[in-house]
Amino acid sequence: MDELPEIIIETLKKRGVTELRPPQKLSIEKGLMRGKNLVVSSPTSSGKTLIAEIAMVKHFENRGKTLYIVPLKSLASEKFNSFKERYGEHGLKTALSIGDFDKQDKFLDSYDLIITTSEKTDSLIRHNASFFRNVSCVVIDEVHLLNDNSRGPTLEILITILRQMLPSAQFIALSATIKNDELLSKWLSAELVKSDYRPVELREGVFFNNELFFTNNSYKIRDECNAEESIASDTMVRDKQIIFFLNSRRNAQGLSKRLEKISRKKLSSENKGLLDIIADKILYALEYPTEQCRLLSSLVRHGCAFHHAGLVEKQRNLVEEGFRNKLIKVLCATPTLAAGVNLPAFRVVVRDLTRFSPAEGCQFMPVLEVKQMFGRAGRPGFEEFGEALAIAKSEGDKDSIFEEFINAEVEEIYSKLGVEPALRTHVLSLISNRFCNTREALHNFFSKTFFAEQYNDLTALNKLINNILVSLIDSDFILQDNVYLTATPLGKRVCELYLDPFVADKIINSIKKSKGAELSVFNVMQALCYSEGIKLLRVNNKECADLMNSAGDEKLLIDAPNPFSYEYDSFLRSLKTASLFEAWMDEESYQKISEDFKIFPGDVRNYVYTMDWLLYSLAELCAFFDNKSLLGFSKRLRTRLAYGVKDELFGLVSIKGIGRVRARKLFANSIKSYQDVVKAPLEKLANLVGAGVAQKIRERVNP
Repeated sequence: MDELPEIIIETLKKRGVTELRPPQKLSIEKGLMRGKNLVVSSPTSSGKTLIAEIAMVKHFENRGKTLYIVPLKSLASEKFNSFKERYGEHGLKTALSIGDFDKQDKFLDSYDLIITTSEKTDSLIRHNASFFRNVSCVVIDEVHLLNDNSRGPTLEILITILRQMLPSAQFIALSATIKNDELLSKWLSAELVKSDYRPVELREGVFFNNELFFTNNSYKIRDECNAEESIASDTMVRDKQIIFFLNSRRNAQGLSKRLEKISRKKLSSENKGLLDIIADKILYALEYPTEQCRLLSSLVRHGCAFHHAGLVEKQRNLVEEGFRNKLIKVLCATPTLAAGVNLPAFRVVVRDLTRFSPAEGCQFMPVLEVKQMFGRAGRPGFEEFGEALAIAKSEGDKDSIFEEFINAEVEEIYSKLGVEPALRTHVLSLISNRFCNTREALHNFFSKTFFAEQYNDLTALNKLINNILVSLIDSDFILQDNVYLTATPLGKRVCELYLDPFVADKIINSIKKSKGAELSVFNVMQALCYSEGIKLLRVNNKECADLMNSAGDEKLLIDAPNPFSYEYDSFLRSLKTASLFEAWMDEESYQKISEDFKIFPGDVRNYVYTMDWLLYSLAELCAFFDNKSLLGFSKRLRTRLAYGVKDELFGLVSIKGIGRVRARKLFANSIKSYQDVVKAPLEKLANLVGAGVAQKIRERVNP
């Protein structure tokens, strides 16, 4: 360890680490300290992050910046908190950049380590952020997500751009074990650091007929009424923690309700008190508790919980904190948890090895994804081994799971770049940022991608790029003068707004058609939903007739497609999704919206977040077409959307501490404006919103 930077040695000593792990030693042998590009392919918990830390500290000592790219905001926040605590005292300044896509984030110039997501990094490049010129190290975490249909294309383009922008920078790609890691290393001109080392032994097996079967041994466990309860009960007897992975949110919630009776038996009085504190925070995370809030809160009181994207962020964080602190013993989660924050447990059970999608039906999960979930088993520093299990329904099923998952090789990863939706926005970006100013330059750029490395033949891809160029020219996003391609001012703005050009074109058509039209919450929301810039709610057969009638009653900003065309389904879904936003801005409760639209509170927040960006983009694009009425209307809608209120509450919700519920209560009692709050007797405010809140509000309006 003597050759390591002194800062690293000091932090390792504080953590009680006296020796590097095999992948870390191998990374140093392969040139980590000499600035070599590396692809580190090793299991979860093998120590990949420390390899990145050694590099970033080395570059910090040499006055360089490190850009640390992760796939998810939650993972970015976790890394930020960890690195800031670990290295802040040594003068290394860490920044988190995961917010607004329409900013340069100039503040990043003064930071040494910048943690961000692929999409945000792409946006910063589009805005010509100045900090890039000082980046000497790029860390790409979870690089195997090149294989992901949604995130993969952006990650691949981003890596290709950064390698051209920063030819002297060191690139370190961290990955779970993949089959074609040598090809990935070749693409990145990197040394391959491959290891199967884990600090905690991982025992992978199958549960069947009340017995745990592993490759070399098996043993019986206590018999409960079903497999999940038997496994959970055995885990509780050992005073350990367990995570169940399920393929849907409802399955996660349903199983957690069944397992709560197991977890509650093993709670100490001290833990009960701590869990009550977490449960109360979960219960009141929203304006009024929903059924989901009450369910999760009651489960957490007994040491059990569920975790999925339908929870609001505060609730997810509380569940993670409770599990990390060993208070929550049983956690039922969807697979998104395995791709996000680091939450190891003694035992992991992947109960569902299949999942359903509307496009493909019921499919087996990839081995790589199952292995990622298995990798959460075993807590380094706490246990000598961890157990990862699947559940078999028969003897034959048990043998199949061993053959197809446990003893199987993980799959190769494949570039997902060759599809038009992924390419449109990146082709416009490359032209707008002057990376490529001819068709030949575009084709040359894509010849440096992982797609080209993997497939060699770019004939079909180049044809697709040429078709995209035609559509961008037709939409007035780019111009072609002889051989040169340039972005128009409109095209550049669309690029900066991080909009798919197809979505932007539909929004622009709505802007043009709206001139002189009567504007409403519904018709503006519906036009934005129909642009396909947001995930549309599904429509069942019973709803079709009502939606078709509403389409006839409303004065829409777009023309309804032919009922027999393929676009008509999206049209109906856009009507339903617009109704969701209308309900939110009419102050419907989370519970009512959840019941009416069959979604979770976390989904409502996600929809609001995405629509906020579309409304912002709409306002920005209105400036190009001198549509002042829609510009003003969209800005007002954005305020209503942010708070979920009607116009009359604007003056109240602008005061910190007054949300939509308190604002409505004050308004109903003749306190209708900022001035009314200033003049209102403190006693009256206290009766309406509580003494503590009233005092804080009064201090804010009368500092």
